[in-house]
Amino acid sequence: MNPTFITTDTETGGLDPRTAPLLSVAVLICSDTYEEYDRGWEQKVLPPPKTLLEWPKEAEQSRDLASWKKEPPELEAYVDVHTLKVVSVEEVEYLKSLEDGPLPFKERLQRIDEGKCCPLIIQAVAASINGYGKDSEGNWSLTGSQVWHSKAIPLDRADEMYVNYLKQAFTAAPIAVTHNSDFDSTYLEYYLPNAFRSIESFQCTMKKLREHYKRTGTNGKASLDTLIKLAGYESEGAHGALSDARSCLAGLRWLMRKQHTV
Repeated sequence: MNPTFITTDTETGGLDPRTAPLLSVAVLICSDTYEEYDRGWEQKVLPPPKTLLEWPKEAEQSRDLASWKKEPPELEAYVDVHTLKVVSVEEVEYLKSLEDGPLPFKERLQRIDEGKCCPLIIQAVAASINGYGKDSEGNWSLTGSQVWHSKAIPLDRADEMYVNYLKQAFTAAPIAVTHNSDFDSTYLEYYLPNAFRSIESFQCTMKKLREHYKRTGTNGKASLDTLIKLAGYESEGAHGALSDARSCLAGLRWLMRKQHTV
């Protein structure tokens, strides 16, 4: 059994790396027989300074995640995840109005520090999915973010660890398989540039699942949850980065049996 490729996953504060931070990342080294080569690496990362968390109004906090996805919760305010300072919705809207287009990461941080740009924002829906905004009992709370930070490291350190982890198994840049390659590769390139450059190319199980539907004349969702259900695989956890990397590998094995190749 030889290390051949990786699956990788990111957990984030939203959908756009220019406005929502990376929160965790994982890598699973996979063999030429489409099995786990080792137990993988996963790391929570610290959001940049002044990052804000959307804080839903109290009445909104009792709504379930499905309803939040259909209609995002109305916000009471924003909270600085490091200082716990409350920032008004009006102030955030003003800072958003100062922006004049996408910025490179370091330049954006500088402008945030100068008060010339809106801080990065962790969306309530994303925080609910990955657990960043919830306590151990599943209630909306800053406890989740503080526990997260206690196990997190700075971005530059995570970038270094990702690269070193790959070097343990590969002498050349491996192919990375993710369930949404456009999303994960964009986040890696923006926040972990050395890790991104350590990967030869990205393959996408979501695209492969859509190809399967087209080839077989069937229809269905292209989500990771749908893929592992088709594969008969039960995820070990709800949307953790390493759990999702394992789910991606299970889905890939199923797709391989359905005549796809990496």
